Amino acid sequence: DSGFIGVTYYDAGARSFYTNKPINTPEDLKGLKVRVQPSPSAIAMVKALGGNPTPLAYGELYTALQQGVVDAAENNIPSFSLSRHSEVSKYFSLDEHTMVPDVLVISTKTYDKLTPEQQKAL
Repeated sequence: DSGFIGVTYYDAGARSFYTNKPINTPEDLKGLKVRVQPSPSAIAMVKALGGNPTPLAYGELYTALQQGVVDAAENNIPSFSLSRHSEVSKYFSLDEHTMVPDVLVISTKTYDKLTPEQQKAL
């Protein structure tokens, strides 16, 4: 027993590349410094596509794009818009190269404190 109950699966949208030049093929990433999450799989993915992975904190990305510290980044459309990265990146290339499912869980301790009606609603 994990101590958790799965409530639902959802996703925040597929991730795509954005930069100041169009990305139409993986070859277009060649030589570009691409901001990635500091994770082995994100680094390996960008390397496999020909880019130069650049691990960088998300909070530093706007300025890094603005100042040319990185040439490109990748995220979903809502994050691209809400973070205002569209102000410093001319192109959003809708390639949807990654989609990470999210899982909403509740601890069994919390679930057990709910009334039967609340449990049913959940």
